[in-house]
Amino acid sequence: MALKLISPVFDHGRRIPDEYARDGLNISPPLEWTGAPAGARSFVLAVEDLDAPGGPFWHWAVYDIPGDRITLHEGEDVSGYGLGVNGFGHRAYDGPGSTGEDGGHRYHFRLAALATDRLDGLGHTPGAAAVWDRARKSALDEAELVGTRAPPWRPRSADLDRAPQNY
Repeated sequence: MALKLISPVFDHGRRIPDEYARDGLNISPPLEWTGAPAGARSFVLAVEDLDAPGGPFWHWAVYDIPGDRITLHEGEDVSGYGLGVNGFGHRAYDGPGSTGEDGGHRYHFRLAALATDRLDGLGHTPGAAAVWDRARKSALDEAELVGTRAPPWRPRSADLDRAPQNY
C-alpha cells in the first residue's frame, strides 16, 4: 500500500476552510496518513505554495515526527519535533494568506516517510525548503494532499453593467 495523506476537513484539490488560513484562526488543519512503508521510523511534513507571486513559498515544515504517529491533530503543538523556518520567518504553521487579486493558490501538504529517527545535517534553524529537500533524499515514500484558496468572488464593474436590474 502506498503512503496516503488526507485531511478530514478538506478533500484533495478542494478549498482549505477559513479557520486554517492566516487571516482566520491560523491553526494547522488535522492531517492523517495511512500506508507507511515497512521500516518507516519518522515522518516529515511540509506545506508549500507553488503559486505565490514571488515563487515557491513555504508555510510549514515539521520533522522528526515519530514513526508510530498516523495523525497530526488540528492546531496540535508540534514544538517537541523539529521545525523549519517558514517563509514568514516563523518556526510554526502559518496558513494560507489572502491571495488578493493574483488568483487562486494551491497548497501542497507533503509527507515523507524516512528510515531514520532523526533528519540529520540541517543545522540549528533550517529553512522549510532545506528540510523538505533533505527529507526527499532519504524518503522511503512520499504522499501529497493539495488544498486551495482563492479570493472571494466579487463582480467586476463590467459584470455589474450587464446585470439585470430589479425594479
